[in-house]
Amino acid sequence: MPVLTAGSGRPPGWPRLQQRAEGGFTLIELMITVAIVAILAGVAYPSFVEQVRKSRRSDAIAALAQVQQAQERWRANNTAYASTTSAIGVGNPAGGYYTLSIATSPAPSATQYTATATAAGAQSSDGKCSSLSLTMDRGTITYASTGTGTWRQCWNR
Repeated sequence: MPVLTAGSGRPPGWPRLQQRAEGGFTLIELMITVAIVAILAGVAYPSFVEQVRKSRRSDAIAALAQVQQAQERWRANNTAYASTTSAIGVGNPAGGYYTLSIATSPAPSATQYTATATAAGAQSSDGKCSSLSLTMDRGTITYASTGTGTWRQCWNR
């Protein structure tokens, strides 16, 4: 009969049993975790994309405000508003996500002009607010937009 040594719990010469490591994840636990992360990402990603688009719209609104201020400076020294953004020294400050223009029909006059920011590049997929426009007519400003959103949603007013 084999002799047990103190503390070993098994006779000498008997094979040692493999014990399962308790520190890791099983495959099913890992798959459940991946599924939960995928569901959360599927819900969060569209909201993230919409917030990015909305922040870029804010850049376009700020750019149109720069056009408006530059037009007023131009008009103070000239008989009519400028017909191009380059004439008033405004390039494309909207980060390349919008293209700024001043409408030529009707042509800018001493009392009115229309400035437009049209979505470009990555922002062109913004169907809600594909363009934002500001019309100055005899001291009254009118805001407008094109796309599926209302002008209030696009201008965030």
